[in-house]
Amino acid sequence: MNFENCLHLKKEFHQLKLSVFTSANNYIDLSIVNPDLQPEKQIIDKLLEFSLQNNAHRYSSAQGLPEIRQAIASRYQDKYNVKVNWQDQITIARGTNSAIANILNLFYKKNNRKPKVLLPTPTYSMHLELAKQTSSDCFFYNLNQSEVSLVANIKDLITENQIDILILNFPNNPTGKIVSSNFYASLAKELNELATWIINDFVYADLTFEQEHAPSLLAAGINHSLFEIFSLSKSHSLAGWRLAIILGQAGLIKELIQNQTEVDYGSYQGFQRAVAFAVSSGHDYSKITKDTYRARADLLGNRLKKLAIQVESELSGCYLWCKLPPQITKNSFTFCQELLLKQKLALQPGEIFGEKLERYFRISLTTNESQLKLAADRLEAFLNTL
Repeated sequence: MNFENCLHLKKEFHQLKLSVFTSANNYIDLSIVNPDLQPEKQIIDKLLEFSLQNNAHRYSSAQGLPEIRQAIASRYQDKYNVKVNWQDQITIARGTNSAIANILNLFYKKNNRKPKVLLPTPTYSMHLELAKQTSSDCFFYNLNQSEVSLVANIKDLITENQIDILILNFPNNPTGKIVSSNFYASLAKELNELATWIINDFVYADLTFEQEHAPSLLAAGINHSLFEIFSLSKSHSLAGWRLAIILGQAGLIKELIQNQTEVDYGSYQGFQRAVAFAVSSGHDYSKITKDTYRARADLLGNRLKKLAIQVESELSGCYLWCKLPPQITKNSFTFCQELLLKQKLALQPGEIFGEKLERYFRISLTTNESQLKLAADRLEAFLNTL
């Protein structure tokens, strides 16, 4: 796949958005997943409380405070029945993207060469950006297949291409695809004898609509180089805090911490302590967020179906993965360009997420219901002109 073209299209569409939004004040941007919900008051209250404590605003540490690592270890024990040593198997990063970048850079530092990286398609565009920044050689597996076929496909691609790093992302952005614990168990069985590093982007773990949470890859018994990255950015509307948690094998986590220490003093202590509170309080602060996105997905999904737009993801996340109506002959990029220019409505074209996705687009649900209704009205008006 020519992922450079995906990134070029992303940049081109972003520039068009900026041009349109600069000259219009009634635009609706559903092209990015930027949570609009306010974090729960109790979490903000704790942030304020911690911010007033002595020494709260001094440097932290690259590994993260004991409180947040202990809270995450307890979460994994309670939710996934996975025992994680909080002292040496957990560290933090300034958001999931920084976490992945740190891991890719660690591989380069250890091996003195760029990695061969295997990614899903559709692919979250930031994963492509990070691969480009580290000059990685990229290979791709198709998500549109059964779990059994997916495991076999991943194993074959790793073996044939001597893949160094496998990136997983379930629940997936942009498709919302969720895999079962059986998938992870089968994958672990196939990969445990290989030296491939595995990065599991687990940001949407709690944003599942028909189950409490998605399964964790850590529970599958991977015996070697696994990094699972968890965050409350979407499930608790804390995206601006830029705080992610990395869990993995103790030796590699130690090396990752050492690598991070050279350039980073860690995230703000107040953010860490408030996240620790949110995770360990015993209250599910993600439920209201989940219920809100589910209601929005139902509302917009029903409108889209009436417009003959096929909605392919309604089980997780804060976005919908959609297919253009059969009568539309334009590709998604052109469709979204014209929609933006004529209706001041921005959706994310499928071509940004990979090749052969010219019939698809992603719609973010991170705005209120009245705006979603207005967006559906504008989309319908645009379709009626074609």
